[in-house]
Amino acid sequence: MATMDHINVVRLYCVCRGKQMMLITEFVRLGSLLSYLKKNQATLGAYSMLNFSKQIADVSISAFLSHIRGHSNTHH
Repeated sequence: MATMDHINVVRLYCVCRGKQMMLITEFVRLGSLLSYLKKNQATLGAYSMLNFSKQIADVSISAFLSHIRGHSNTHH
């Protein structure tokens, strides 16, 4: 399993396969980001939404760069 260590990413500890797949993650006190955004959409301002978007983009870029570094076909 690949590792991703980023302040804005929930740590995945284990994937259990059976009748249904289960993911064992660290505890997230406020629940999922999607649930939080849906529940608080009326009170979140533009700055908060922009900040969430920036954090998601930062994680996406980090994951992409980690993937590229790990799968480089360049030989030295």
